[in-house]
Amino acid sequence: MSRGRLQVALQPDVLRWARERTGISREELAKKMHVKSTIVLEWERSGRISIARADRLAQCTHTPLGFLYLAEPPEDRLPIPDFRTRRRGTPKRLSPDLLETVETMQRRQAWMRDELIEDGAEPLDFVGAFRSDIHPREVAAAMRDALQLDYRWASQESTWTEALGFQNLQPSPHAIEDFCHRTAAEFLVPEEDLRDCWRTVMQAPQPYEVMARKFKVSSIVAARRTLDLDLISNDQFFRFYQEYTDKERHTKQDQTGGGNFWNSQKWRIGPRFGTAVIRAVKEGRLLYREAYSLTGLKGEVFEKMSEKVGTSS
Repeated sequence: MSRGRLQVALQPDVLRWARERTGISREELAKKMHVKSTIVLEWERSGRISIARADRLAQCTHTPLGFLYLAEPPEDRLPIPDFRTRRRGTPKRLSPDLLETVETMQRRQAWMRDELIEDGAEPLDFVGAFRSDIHPREVAAAMRDALQLDYRWASQESTWTEALGFQNLQPSPHAIEDFCHRTAAEFLVPEEDLRDCWRTVMQAPQPYEVMARKFKVSSIVAARRTLDLDLISNDQFFRFYQEYTDKERHTKQDQTGGGNFWNSQKWRIGPRFGTAVIRAVKEGRLLYREAYSLTGLKGEVFEKMSEKVGTSS
């Protein structure tokens, strides 16, 4: 009997778990697998599925194939503290994309740490130097000092980026996350500088856009920082926020085509990390398959990374 017809008896709960963890319906999975939705329903009732389709199911749901053969659904655990702000409680399952991203970053961090130690890099003295009860202004000043940035460094740059977000635009229930938010806000948009700027732009037609250009953040971040400093009311902020999100939604609907692949890789991989990987490969200290795993790039695409991402060899 061919592999395509050979049937196996798997646990229905596991097959259903594989689909549900990706957040797709039976109909959506059926479309991905080119079968009728009734077939998917039958798999999740009986557990009977061909080996070939089990392989395909694993691919479509981004599930390790071996997991489909377990006696019960495994529990997805985030291997790091989860400080994400939630309005409706903890989600039942973590998304496969989130788990894969965290695991990928942990592998990169572990490899890069070993690489730096091997190169004789000294420990960074600012790691763990502050407690969460220190004023964010002091921590932000130390961050600028460590990065050798001037107090008004952002105004010297030519472009802006959405560098800081607030989940659901509500204060975090986690003290550490809230401290990090406030420190990042002070680093990007120093209170003293913003108050000076606000006095000159508050009567302008689009004051948040003016501040966004000055501090190189999004206008939402500029508006939120203004709210946090009690310079505007909640009603003023959320009225602007609604207008902003409506405009962004319409803009995205009007846009066609995808982004630039290599522009994305430049920020996903980073020149410094990419350089370290390429150097290790050329020196024979890292196998190509390991480099492919670390970067997510393979073959000719990996070979182009040095040129496209701006790494050096």
